[in-house]
Amino acid sequence: MKNPFSMVGSWPSKGTGNQMATDIPHEKLLTMLSYDRETGEFRWRESAPNFHRRKSVVGRVDARGRRFVNLERKFYATHRLAWFYETKQWSKGAIVPKNGDYLDTRFENLMELTHQQLSDRRKPRANGSSGEPGVSWDARRERWVAYITINYRRRHLGYFKVKEDAVAAYKSAHDARDFTASVDDASLADRREKGRREARILALWKRVNRHYGQTSWPSMKEFADDVGSELHDRQEIVPIDETLVVGPGNWRWELSLFYRLGRASAEDRKKYDAAVRERAPLRRRAKEFYKKFGLTLGGYQSLHDAQNGACACCGLPETDRRAGVTRWLAVDHCHSTGAVRGLLCSNCNQGLGRFRDDPALLRKAAEYLERHRPSDGAAFEQTGKLEERDAHHGNYPPERP
Repeated sequence: MKNPFSMVGSWPSKGTGNQMATDIPHEKLLTMLSYDRETGEFRWRESAPNFHRRKSVVGRVDARGRRFVNLERKFYATHRLAWFYETKQWSKGAIVPKNGDYLDTRFENLMELTHQQLSDRRKPRANGSSGEPGVSWDARRERWVAYITINYRRRHLGYFKVKEDAVAAYKSAHDARDFTASVDDASLADRREKGRREARILALWKRVNRHYGQTSWPSMKEFADDVGSELHDRQEIVPIDETLVVGPGNWRWELSLFYRLGRASAEDRKKYDAAVRERAPLRRRAKEFYKKFGLTLGGYQSLHDAQNGACACCGLPETDRRAGVTRWLAVDHCHSTGAVRGLLCSNCNQGLGRFRDDPALLRKAAEYLERHRPSDGAAFEQTGKLEERDAHHGNYPPERP
């Protein structure tokens, strides 16, 4: 059975319990639970369902020593729930116990901190290069670097040859910090929202480039300006015209296949993979062309039209088929420079590869065939047609000479 505490969105951020749902009304909470501010205990009221009333303790304790309670299929940390129960409003900062015990949810043991105050209380990372907060080793410059974060802005304090100087610079900036910022400060909320949006834009930009291999947006800035301020959850950016590169004027929002089909079971994953291939038959090919050869679908089409849809080597169209469908002409490129030379049929492309793209070997092979070529075609009397020996298409007669 799936652990209910592993649900996405149910866990708070480490140490704060801040990332949680806040939509349960205070009046609804009062009808479901009673809270003793002296002992910090929550109890189910008589109006709660029977299966809740039979429990002696409200909620469960997780591996980090925090108790969570399930209310209307959402999990709430009891230390934050106690603050909401008494103050009738959710804290925009962090609720922490004064004695460090998150199971001691007495109201007098709880205090509200800004995120900056909470950051100041944390100990330096045990695996840090310096063992001191705000100080790390810059291997490229071979210097100690000091920095400090104030109200979601990281400030560079300088580079130092001696570690003690970097620590002193951090402590000086730390002592001068202003801790009077309110947790209700609108500028902090706006700054936090701006940071979240920038993170989402960056993730979307990386996903689009990873998915298609290329875009016609010059940079992430133009991409962010084109996408706009409205970001759609559970949706992805797809091209309007699959034959063109995704970019300005050729993109739209579409609900992600992952959320439409899911991938919980093996059968779901098969349906998902099949839908991806069916929805965008050119997308994966375009990504492969650009990744391997730096060639767009438009560039491929230009080569195809210039060669009249035939092989640049033998002058014949592709006849090889896979899954009942005629294959595309293969992109031939120089293995030394990577430059695209043309489009070849499967047999010519494989033949050049077998001869290691060496003209000398190909000339020797041609001389060998000329020396052993029948002059009158007598070896092909069974068919009477020399063209039936065309090994290029594999159309040999039943009995080869």
